[in-house]
Amino acid sequence: MTLEEFFDILEAIRNRFEWNIEPDSGWYTDGRAARRGWVRGRPKMGPAAGALLEPIGAVCYSLTGKAYGEKSWTAASRELGLPPSEAGDLHAAADARTWDGDGGERRPVERLHSLREKLLDCLDLTVVRR
Repeated sequence: MTLEEFFDILEAIRNRFEWNIEPDSGWYTDGRAARRGWVRGRPKMGPAAGALLEPIGAVCYSLTGKAYGEKSWTAASRELGLPPSEAGDLHAAADARTWDGDGGERRPVERLHSLREKLLDCLDLTVVRR
């Protein structure tokens, strides 16, 4: 599966889920947790109704009926045939891990920012974007 195919399917199935930005449960000394949020969806119907899934898991569930939990995105991506590097970038974008570096040396990773924007637009979610 290509990224283009992934986003096409995600957009087509988005109404089958209740999408939200879930609070980041991580602890950071620089206060980032207050500004971050994880893109997650809960299926509205079916055997996994109400389960918390990340975008890769949601697409996998919609196509295969297999519900991989939000921490099992690698298994879901293998099921879909997403290349590991693409799946890793999608997951990082869904979890707002779009910056690199430490302390004062942090800088945005444009590819991850772009994927995050595409996810938010595809799912029609509105948040503070950077």
